[in-house]
Amino acid sequence: MRLRIPEPIKKIALLAACALAVTGCASNKEIEYTIPARVAPVPDEGWSMMSAYDPWNGMNRSFYNFNYRVDRWVLLPAVRGYRAITPDPLERGITNFFANIREVNYFINSVFQLAPRKAGNAALRFGMNSTIGLLGFTDPAGAMGFTPMPEDLGQTFGYWGVPAGPYFVMPLLGPSTARDAPGTIIEFFWFGLFAPKIFRDFWGHPAVTALRIVDTRKNVPFRYYQTGSPFEYEFVRFLYLTYRDLEIAR
Repeated sequence: MRLRIPEPIKKIALLAACALAVTGCASNKEIEYTIPARVAPVPDEGWSMMSAYDPWNGMNRSFYNFNYRVDRWVLLPAVRGYRAITPDPLERGITNFFANIREVNYFINSVFQLAPRKAGNAALRFGMNSTIGLLGFTDPAGAMGFTPMPEDLGQTFGYWGVPAGPYFVMPLLGPSTARDAPGTIIEFFWFGLFAPKIFRDFWGHPAVTALRIVDTRKNVPFRYYQTGSPFEYEFVRFLYLTYRDLEIAR
């Protein structure tokens, strides 16, 4: 029996673009992928694609609507202004620059997950792009076939058996879980401990943070309340939890 994805979910799947990069495995052994029980098409009574562990539903919906308003009135206008005044080559360079910085987190989490191949890939990409790639504004490592292998602290917690816990919509940052949310915050701060000094010196500057937020939003096609479905909140939740299950499993 194949899992049939309704058309509204296909539209909302663009949400995963903010982090989606399923690549490689930690060793030469093959990993057997299975559909998580939460989303498997089993005929158990009471099972529903809409179901999820969401005990904070009321609060989460409030944060979802808050994020929508911030997105509509602040972030999207900022993105439009940014794209209007920034030449395309510079836009691509800035996107590459922030992508290169994320390799520091990929490296640390790969080490914590005992994944030497991924750690080596992150170290190579960061070293090559930070030098001959002009601090990451270009991506020579990618041109040579060394593509990003994203790993975050939530995945590290999952690797060591920490359960996802309740679904949680973070103010401004969007879908998460009780396991993933702390990692999002911790990773922002530990960059200042592990990154080379040339990057640490400006990492916490408000202008750099604002530019990173605008650049990130620019690269996510998802738009709130444009899926044509009255169940958008449930679809976003379903997509995020499914995506994270698959990320932990790989």
